[in-house]
Amino acid sequence: MSKKRRNGRLPECSIEPVSVKPVSVNPISSGENRIKLYREAVKYYDRKEWFSSYYYAFLASQTEEGDLKGKALRLMAVSEKKLSELVSADHDREKNNYYRKKLKALNALKSGNSYYAYYAFKELHRDYPDDKDISFYFSESKTVLRRIISLLMRLKK
Repeated sequence: MSKKRRNGRLPECSIEPVSVKPVSVNPISSGENRIKLYREAVKYYDRKEWFSSYYYAFLASQTEEGDLKGKALRLMAVSEKKLSELVSADHDREKNNYYRKKLKALNALKSGNSYYAYYAFKELHRDYPDDKDISFYFSESKTVLRRIISLLMRLKK
C-alpha cells in the first residue's frame, strides 16, 4: 500500500461510489433460451457429438423449470457416459489423454473456473487446432475471462 498509517489508523478513503451493472455469475448461459439450448444438445447427441451435447445440456439445465431441467440433466448424464465410454474403450494413450483433458476443461468452464478453463482450452487448442469443439470452447472461455477481468478492472477504479 502506498498510503501510510497515521497513529495506527489507515487514512480515510476518498473513493466515490460507482454505479456498476450487475454481471451474471455464468455469462455463457445468461439470457439464453433454455429450450433452444436443450434442442441444440439433442441435435448434437443425435450426431454423436457427445462433448457438445453434454455442454448444451448443462446450459439448458440451468433453469428452475422442473421438466426441462430433468430432461437436460438426463441428457447430460447420458452424454457424459458416452464420453467416458470413448475414453475407456480406446486403448490409444494420447486419445485417452485428449478426451480426459477436454472433459476436465469443460467441467472447469461449467463450474465457473474460467481461469483454469481458459488455459486448459488454450493448451488443447495449441495441440489440436482443427478440433471445432476445442476452438469453440476456447473462444467461450476467453470471452468469459475477458468479462470477469473487465468487471474486476471496473471495480478496481
